[in-house]
Amino acid sequence: DTGYFTPALVVSTAHCSDTSYRTIQVVPPLPLPNFNFWPNDGCIPLTVHFRDSSQYGNAWIWSFGDGSKSLEKNPAYTYTVPGTYNVTLIVSNDIGTTNITKHGVVTAFPQPASYFDVAPDIAYLPDASIKLINRTTGAVAYEWYVDNAFVSDQPDPVLEYNFPGTHDVTLISISDKG
Repeated sequence: DTGYFTPALVVSTAHCSDTSYRTIQVVPPLPLPNFNFWPNDGCIPLTVHFRDSSQYGNAWIWSFGDGSKSLEKNPAYTYTVPGTYNVTLIVSNDIGTTNITKHGVVTAFPQPASYFDVAPDIAYLPDASIKLINRTTGAVAYEWYVDNAFVSDQPDPVLEYNFPGTHDVTLISISDKG
């Protein structure tokens, strides 16, 4: 327990006694800061959940390594710029303030930049062939969809058409970081 206490010291002999009182204050220790978080890496925008596991604290200041801060006890923070970040937690109580910095613990990777061309722009029947020319950067795997149906995982697939129409083509690019 913390607070003010007044213990008594009683000294006595067979015929006499004396009592002495002293008021003492028992205070909590300085905070012992610590935290955990998840995930520690991923592509931007990367949302990281931070959880305070400090002892004896009642106020928090988080610094996420990119100039942003939070006063919440258990914040979630979204990194929008690729990089590796240090995270600092400052914990306070009525006695004082202490902090902990974990260096290089969050890594936000760039997203791949998906882009493609189609050649030719107009194909003539019968046996119309259309080549999808992948111009993506930062990716190691690809998923091609035509009219919301998966058609290929090749970088530059060729599509064959036997019926006239307009088709929506979607390219999903996946980096080595997911």
